[in-house]
Amino acid sequence: MIFARSVLIAWLVVCAQLAWAGPRANVQVVFDLDWTLIYPITNEQAALETESVVKFGNEFFRLSDHAIAAVAYLHAAGFDVSYFSGEMKDRNLAVIDFIYAKLQEQYADVGAKSWRPFAIGDVGDLEPFGNDPNARFAERLKKNIARWQPNADLTRTVLVEDMQQFAPPPKAGEVDQRRGLLWLQETFESILDHDAWSESTPPETRTKYHPPSRERWAIERNKIVWALGVIVSARELADSKGVVFQDALVSLTRSGDSLIPLSEPSQLRLTEKGLSLLGLPASATERHVAPNVTSCGNLQMLNAAASGI
Repeated sequence: MIFARSVLIAWLVVCAQLAWAGPRANVQVVFDLDWTLIYPITNEQAALETESVVKFGNEFFRLSDHAIAAVAYLHAAGFDVSYFSGEMKDRNLAVIDFIYAKLQEQYADVGAKSWRPFAIGDVGDLEPFGNDPNARFAERLKKNIARWQPNADLTRTVLVEDMQQFAPPPKAGEVDQRRGLLWLQETFESILDHDAWSESTPPETRTKYHPPSRERWAIERNKIVWALGVIVSARELADSKGVVFQDALVSLTRSGDSLIPLSEPSQLRLTEKGLSLLGLPASATERHVAPNVTSCGNLQMLNAAASGI
């Protein structure tokens, strides 16, 4: 079983490398950490999700579903992968070390040992904003990528984030970084088994951080593959149609000035695309665990489409 899994993982990543072979300007994907790639969980939950759990200080965290596979795909496909979290530097480095240990454990035979973060930002890189001492953290401190990385091409940079307020408003003549923020929308507390949770949790005790339905729970568990589907699709549009990557990102995820909910058909299709890229069943309203071997053909088709063949 372990050998078969290793062969499958190697096959998926080699397919990704083949699909995106050829000259291109890099797109930078900047991941937030908390409630994006990792979730805080209880001791009891940690005992149920042992493969994806890590302890930092006195807290347990789990990796988001498909986080490692998505990061691996992005590295293999030639994206620059960075991380920007408002936590302390040492803690962020510990999280990222854990992520790259997982990458090397699962993808060592297809180049993971050479994969490195492009850049890492922490609380010291946040930009103070406004004078309201009572404002929320993301309203008084901004993830200003232009300040953190002065040479970054903001039109080819996407920040994957659970807090949309982190993007700074633009100054005159600057790129609007809010258009490059890929907000993950609904974020729920970590629930491994929705049906068991629903049976044991009285409705009157539930909050906005609990899923209102099994479908919305599954969509939220799949949010990293939704982000993968969006990012890959946006780069395809940018490379094949000559549009600006940031404009492609906006066209895929917004209707006018409004974000399209992840439960809408257009966004479910992007989640399905992300699932397919990772060799998972293309059902956006179900939670998936085990990969299958169907993705290489999909990647070859994407390559042909991007090349105009």
